[in-house]
Amino acid sequence: MQSARQDGIFRGTAFVASLADGLPNDLVIKADAQHFLSFSKGSSKQSYPSSLMGSVALIRQTLSDANWYQAATASPNLQLNGKPVEFNAALAALSALPQQGVLFETSDERSLLRASRLLAEFNIKNALLLGSGYEYSRLAQVKATGKPVLLPLNFPAAPNVNTAEQRLDVNLADLRHWERAPANPALLAQAGIPFALTSHGLDKKADFLPNLRKAIQYGLKPEQALAALTTVPAGLLGLEGTLGKIAAGYQADLVISRGDVFADGEIVATWLRGQEKRFTPVQPAKFAGEYPLSFQGETYTIKLTGMAPKLSGEAMLGEKKAKLENIVVQDTRLQFSLPLTALNEQTTVLQFNGVLTDNQLTGYWLDATGNQIAVSAVQQALAPVVAKAAPAPAPMLSQLTFPNRAFGLANLPEQQNLHIKNATVWTATEQAYYKIPMCWYVTANLNKLVKTWLPHEATR
Repeated sequence: MQSARQDGIFRGTAFVASLADGLPNDLVIKADAQHFLSFSKGSSKQSYPSSLMGSVALIRQTLSDANWYQAATASPNLQLNGKPVEFNAALAALSALPQQGVLFETSDERSLLRASRLLAEFNIKNALLLGSGYEYSRLAQVKATGKPVLLPLNFPAAPNVNTAEQRLDVNLADLRHWERAPANPALLAQAGIPFALTSHGLDKKADFLPNLRKAIQYGLKPEQALAALTTVPAGLLGLEGTLGKIAAGYQADLVISRGDVFADGEIVATWLRGQEKRFTPVQPAKFAGEYPLSFQGETYTIKLTGMAPKLSGEAMLGEKKAKLENIVVQDTRLQFSLPLTALNEQTTVLQFNGVLTDNQLTGYWLDATGNQIAVSAVQQALAPVVAKAAPAPAPMLSQLTFPNRAFGLANLPEQQNLHIKNATVWTATEQAYYKIPMCWYVTANLNKLVKTWLPHEATR
């Protein structure tokens, strides 16, 4: 687990720790992990920055100050006003940012691309972008960043459109995102964009596994999901030599499941640094089957289905059936109640208590008067049940536009040239500013304009 304070623009350095039991100092795997950044100032009560532009400017200024401070402190003879450069703890901490790496939280696909460009200005290549789930709308541009994505599985719930009034409150952008969000991981994988999965952003952490299975239904391959939970995040944290694999020398972190965890399997235990946390019995007694048990001259067929401790069952007498109640399983011991009303119109409720040994169920009925009637039965196998394939997701009905909402364009608009009249361009150069002659035709790349054309064609 990697964690840091989720508040502010420069959020500080994260740490990586094991969730096993033990002393906190012993559980820390990496004390100086990635620096966390965001465009949101969070709970800060300062008036600045008050806009996205202000956040970008603050980040630029802070990173520029950190670069200057690092260069200044590396020059032993540099002095300011006759004094050495004053120590600054915040800027000193940022000096290791390119080596430690950055995890930048984004709110949408445009924010992700904006963060990537901002980091590229300062040649910060060791960066991980916390995605938003909207990456599918700009796959080519996300891939062009060359940066991996930390992908949440916070798929939106189906919009409420039960009434005509409720349908009017749902906009097209929300409908399109609801339709396409589960396919986002698969689309990133198909595009060759490296990503890891995270439970960050989920209101209910219990939704992580169901959402992961939904992503697999929408095209994500199980081996890709496994890598995004193990080897890929270990590599992004710089811990690929100790985490992410089952191999000698690696930390003993395991997930034990009964069945395919990416389909309908159940997680029964975890191992963290060799410490077992068991949720259900790893090898429970197999009660599923049919048992002919007699009572007062009649033979009831007891049918049990499921896997202990989550059993369900029914009793059959001819064509009549009654549901078993209060089923309790403890290791190989089985208890349940059987109301006889639906079977033979008796108001009696029988209680069964028995033990399964190999395939022999031995125990007794307890009637309403407290009498115990010994019974036993040989387990009979159930008819095999053909597993139903998971339903294929419905085909995408909506179009992907730019932006992906009403009146969006079929393709991204191309950058166009501008026709500027009588403009004054203020710069940070020695010439201070330039005046562009009337009707001068210039490119949209203003930086190129200032450096290439203006020194020859413009007047100071």
